[in-house]
Amino acid sequence: MYQPKIADEHIQQLYQWAKRLEIPMTRLVNRLLEHGIARLAQGAERQEFVTQHRTILLELLAVQEKQEGPVQPLSSDVQPDTQPGLILTALRTATKPLWQDELAHVPGVNRRVLGRNLTRLCHAGHTAKTADGRYVAHGE
Repeated sequence: MYQPKIADEHIQQLYQWAKRLEIPMTRLVNRLLEHGIARLAQGAERQEFVTQHRTILLELLAVQEKQEGPVQPLSSDVQPDTQPGLILTALRTATKPLWQDELAHVPGVNRRVLGRNLTRLCHAGHTAKTADGRYVAHGE
């Protein structure tokens, strides 16, 4: 079986970390690889998830357009498959202002960066925060 050589510059760092953590280098390398492989898998799953939900969101927009007239397109600086795009699309398709916790349950929205993205969208003028703390797409 092929066993790749670890670059010499990494060996010294791995040695120092293993020493600090008081674990064998082999265990440290295996843990790092497990974590890295899991993150790669999550990234692939996340991309597939966003791709699937992009279609659903676009279908929702088409349905809303038929019912209520044209839906405002996303501005050129907000792509539909990004976190801000998902948030903005959810706000534009919602029938009422949404709490941050409600937005956290939108498929594909990352809870960890939701508050930061809402703040950025508000500052950019894409969204607004109501007096009671809920969010709406700008102009609604």
